Amino acid sequence: TGGSGNLAVNLFGKDSTATAIGIGNRAVNVGGENNRVDALGILNGATNLGGNGNKVGAYDTLNNALQVGGNGNTVAAGTDLASIFGNHNEVAALKGPGAVAGNLGGSNNNTANGTAITRDKPGITVNKVKLP
Repeated sequence: TGGSGNLAVNLFGKDSTATAIGIGNRAVNVGGENNRVDALGILNGATNLGGNGNKVGAYDTLNNALQVGGNGNTVAAGTDLASIFGNHNEVAALKGPGAVAGNLGGSNNNTANGTAITRDKPGITVNKVKLP
């Protein structure tokens, strides 16, 4: 952890890391194995709750990334996003403000098979359904 006002916590995670670098960032990993959680920049939050082999990151300014209960997920926030109870997904919200991407229970949504869940403009994309 580098910078000021940052919090990096790994609770009960085996071979997992939580890194917060910048100003006012929060990186939290709770449980699971081989997880990487990064919050880099200014006022970002990244959280992994359970699951194994996940990569969760929030970057730049005022972004949030959340992964709950899945395995092998990559969740990268340039704005807000979440992956909840899915496995082997890539979820990315990269351009904001107001871009939100999410995965709820889906599995195998990734670039390898051309089904990654992404949002690159304001609006919401959940399980590949885009609003507006």
